[in-house]
Amino acid sequence: MDRKEKTLFITLGIYVIGAIGLIFSFTYITILIFVGLLLFAAGGEYNTILTATHELFPRRHRSRALFLELNFTNIGGSIAAILALLAISSIFDQRVLLGVTLLISILIMYIIRLRLPESVMWLEARGHINQAGDELKNTLGFTRKVWIILNHRSYHQFILEYL
Repeated sequence: MDRKEKTLFITLGIYVIGAIGLIFSFTYITILIFVGLLLFAAGGEYNTILTATHELFPRRHRSRALFLELNFTNIGGSIAAILALLAISSIFDQRVLLGVTLLISILIMYIIRLRLPESVMWLEARGHINQAGDELKNTLGFTRKVWIILNHRSYHQFILEYL
């Protein structure tokens, strides 16, 4: 497990604890504690996600990706507010909608984290040239032969020319 995966799976675990705790909270204090855990997990991911975006996205798409990443929090909050308004009459219905929303979100986050490639720049900087070549091949569709030819040049220089 690499550096990003470790952080992202730890925060996913905190999300799960916060979500389950929030669904089964019956006092104001426990609601605050579990909302705090959810916010702590979200805050723990921002730097990791921003770093991954910088390392994985081509320069020409990076600003759009960062914009969407930072604003998906607002979209999620809006969806949660709309769902809460639809079920405002029943606390039980609110808990069910919150649980379903969190379950779907956590499942999507888990699947995405399993498929997150390692940064070619990070692998190259650490001397893992073969693994960097494999990631480059999987991400950009290059064959192994092309990576060996490009191996004498810096990845950064290549990426700037390619993208």
